[in-house]
Amino acid sequence: MLPLLLAAAALAAPSIVTLQAEATTLSVAEGVTLTSLAPAHNRWLLLNVEGRSYHLEVAQPRQVTVDLTRVGAGALHLIDPSGTATCAPWTGSPSALDQAAADTEAYAPLCGGRLWLRRDMKGRRSPLEWSVEQVRDRFEKGEQLTELAKRTVFRDRHLEVARTGGDAPTVQGPGAPRPLSVTPSAAGRTLSAPNLGIPVLGDKGSLPVGQWVPTTTRGVWLAAVAPGQVAVDPAVAPKTALDPQESKALALLVAFDLGQLALGFEVGTEHPRVGWSERAPAHVKPPGSKGPDGIDTVAPVARTGLVAPWEVGSLAATFTGGFKRTHGAFKSGPYAGTQQGTHYGWVQDGVVMSSLQPGLATLVVWADGQVELRTWTEADAARLREVRHARQNGVPLVRTGEDGVARAGAFVDQWGAGNWSGSAEGQLRSLRASACVVEAPSNSGPARRYLVYGWFSAATPAGMSRVLLAAGCPDAMLLDMNALEHTYLAVYRPGPGRTPVPHHIDTGMAVLDKTDKAGAPLPRFVALPDNRDFFLLTRKDDQ
Repeated sequence: MLPLLLAAAALAAPSIVTLQAEATTLSVAEGVTLTSLAPAHNRWLLLNVEGRSYHLEVAQPRQVTVDLTRVGAGALHLIDPSGTATCAPWTGSPSALDQAAADTEAYAPLCGGRLWLRRDMKGRRSPLEWSVEQVRDRFEKGEQLTELAKRTVFRDRHLEVARTGGDAPTVQGPGAPRPLSVTPSAAGRTLSAPNLGIPVLGDKGSLPVGQWVPTTTRGVWLAAVAPGQVAVDPAVAPKTALDPQESKALALLVAFDLGQLALGFEVGTEHPRVGWSERAPAHVKPPGSKGPDGIDTVAPVARTGLVAPWEVGSLAATFTGGFKRTHGAFKSGPYAGTQQGTHYGWVQDGVVMSSLQPGLATLVVWADGQVELRTWTEADAARLREVRHARQNGVPLVRTGEDGVARAGAFVDQWGAGNWSGSAEGQLRSLRASACVVEAPSNSGPARRYLVYGWFSAATPAGMSRVLLAAGCPDAMLLDMNALEHTYLAVYRPGPGRTPVPHHIDTGMAVLDKTDKAGAPLPRFVALPDNRDFFLLTRKDDQ
């Protein structure tokens, strides 16, 4: 009997399955089918039993493989280093599948822990997020009201003045990225970061300007600077000058050694959504289409909003991802009238949830684990099957041209064309976060590579690009902005039991975590399902 491989594209109605170019469906038993959404990544599976779908995940895809050739075998065949095991979790009364589905946890083990059932969770949101969503949803001009609040009440709410101190010793040690390029007047001086919650090897009250200081978390470094202290070649810098407030606003950069740490990505329980953004012009929306990819839900894919339980023990850091779909499309500028408004795309575990769009800055994790920040192109579509994770978040803050020179992004000083959020009057200064990947030479072996997260207490896109150019970023992108929950970053140390203890880039972020009755930590993304997407870094030597 020839293997029954049903092409997902043959299904009539658009769905998350039809969006996957290589999705493969196998008939396992009477009334039971198994769909591998991205066979090249061997991670996400949809098990359909008598019309009901269950989302399964392979916990260790490098060790466990689901055999997709066993048509009508009556069971799943799971191959691992010990051999082949069979599993039919839909059999029995009650079945293991029914028992797992009745569980209230986001993940439930099946087949001896080789597979896990993912469940949709209700994600937590902060009081600020809840309030903003109520205004947007209940009032006709809710979006205008929230933008007014950002420009008045909340503008510069988190601005932290970078206070320069005395002389600083050179602490740049082996294994760190290159120091930032700073002005002669700032070189050798110190800055204080009183709200820094990440422990460093030294005094957080006297951080050397632009130098990388090791934190107490292995493979993680931190640098402090103010935009007015960086030195950037005018030929590559943005044309917009720094205003006095932004010039002295503290910026903190965290570098993660990608030789020691692996990058992952998880969508939130609700955001980003996959339907149309309100920003997309009406003329780019085909009549009757539910979204730019024809869908407005990823069901039956389950959105947990949590770090998977098998990754908690090796967790080093988490940080919030990108914009919600509401703000993740262009309403003006060159990208608004093309590509159906150029909605920001994302991929998790090889599964395309929203198509990646050319021209947008994209943080990519390839199938081999390599991490890259690049501007997506039409030619990159040929490599889509190699993408494990990807998140787009607008046009680049920094981009390297064909001549190999990194420059400020073409739209960093243009409100509409850059889709930066802010106001048409150019009031773009706000709390913002960014990402880039840098390299540093190594005395032995290939160059070291680092994922650099930037936290700017009050910055414009143009000001951010100056700092990121000074940090050596060949390409860089905006993440999210305006609030601590949107720029959340925590690194972790082992805690009691299985739950790690978070340390935040700003101590004010601690309100976004909780504790249980015994006082044990319940960190965001780790113990508390969240409505927002996030990135996570795990230690490779613990996997």
